Amino acid sequence: MTTLAENNYFYATLAEVVILSGNWLDCWVTDEFRNFLADLVRGGIAVHLELEPLGPPAVERMLTSTEIPGAGAMAGPMHRFTGGNPLFVVETLKSLLEADEREPSGDALRDLLPERVEQVFDERFRRLDHRRLRFLRLLAVAQTDASAALVASALEMTDDDVAQAHAQLEEARLATGYAFRHDLVYEATRRSTPPAIQGYLHRRAGEALEALGGPAARVAYHFEQAGDRARALRHYLDAADDARVRGAFDAAADWLEQVLARDADPARVAEAGRLLDQLSELLSSH
Repeated sequence: MTTLAENNYFYATLAEVVILSGNWLDCWVTDEFRNFLADLVRGGIAVHLELEPLGPPAVERMLTSTEIPGAGAMAGPMHRFTGGNPLFVVETLKSLLEADEREPSGDALRDLLPERVEQVFDERFRRLDHRRLRFLRLLAVAQTDASAALVASALEMTDDDVAQAHAQLEEARLATGYAFRHDLVYEATRRSTPPAIQGYLHRRAGEALEALGGPAARVAYHFEQAGDRARALRHYLDAADDARVRGAFDAAADWLEQVLARDADPARVAEAGRLLDQLSELLSSH
């Protein structure tokens, strides 16, 4: 039985136990110790409590209690960034202060990944089997394009396998739907994915989105990120047409100009020139 003073915070996950009472004590739990705890629970000697993350009001109280200027005002962005995990809130705030953010703000959270938080996620990722980890990495690559159909196609998984993997990632509090639980999960996943695997997953995402009839601009983006410019260029004319239909004429012109500047296919270059002339006439008449 662990007894905590009234003003202490207690937070536990399967990966770590953290006690805050002026100082942090990190206990990194081995598989053997995790099995030992499970035996205690099965024997009725211990109770497993699944603690929910802090909500926005609790994060605001936590930040305000630090008496750091500007900390309380960033409760909303901090909650979205950390998912309300007390450890992540504290470590993120420390990183902002160490970066000389004397009055931290939500704008400073972009691309931030505190070292201790990275260690927590490295441990969580190690416990995922390779298919679940690849699923998570695909979400980081696909971003807003992610869907059950895209995952199934890109990773060659059955619908049942996708549903099972998806449920396990949600249970592990890494994903919500086909997005990340919070920004730190995305950042940790992105940074832990080797460049070669990122390129491979972008190619698979591009192929899947192409087969699903997804937006041409996004298909082109994935092939570009995979380093396959020739394949990406095939979708530039369609991306220009999509932009024109939406009334985004400047974007349409930009796509056409890129075809003229980068494409080696004479037919596509000629078509881009013709469409750009039509677009210029349309813009000049308004």
